[in-house]
Amino acid sequence: MSITEDQGTEEEIHSVEVVCFRTDYSDDAKWERLLELAQNVKSDFHVCRKATGSGPYQSGNDEHEMSFMCVIEGPQFENLTAQDLEPMAPGTFVVADQQSMLDDTFLLAHQEYEYDEETDDMSTDTVLKTGRYPVVDIESPLLNLPIANMDFEDFIPYSGSPCGI
Repeated sequence: MSITEDQGTEEEIHSVEVVCFRTDYSDDAKWERLLELAQNVKSDFHVCRKATGSGPYQSGNDEHEMSFMCVIEGPQFENLTAQDLEPMAPGTFVVADQQSMLDDTFLLAHQEYEYDEETDDMSTDTVLKTGRYPVVDIESPLLNLPIANMDFEDFIPYSGSPCGI
């Protein structure tokens, strides 16, 4: 499946630090509930929404500056996987897929550079790590992973606290 024919899509996606791709369109009420759960985080940050192609939501740059996650949605993303989205996504992103609608989790995806043991240095190759994370606590990994403040393993598997205690 082609991601999109809209020329502005990749530029729009890379204009925010962390994105949430909506890939399941089976139940709009459950989707809105997920966004409410994510938005109920006690924070100065919020969820912004940006549609690509044709869609009802557009966000201004001011809204992006205060968001911890920007939603990207459109029919071109339907049923895509994290691996499908990886080439166009920033280093940390979440996917709202069919499982998300069932259990109030996002698929958390994070690209990390591989460590090259032969040269004792970071490789130029990346590996995509994924795992389920509760929507109500999603702010912590989305704020910490992009700045390498914490590692992916600090969040996955989820144990109820960011540090795994």
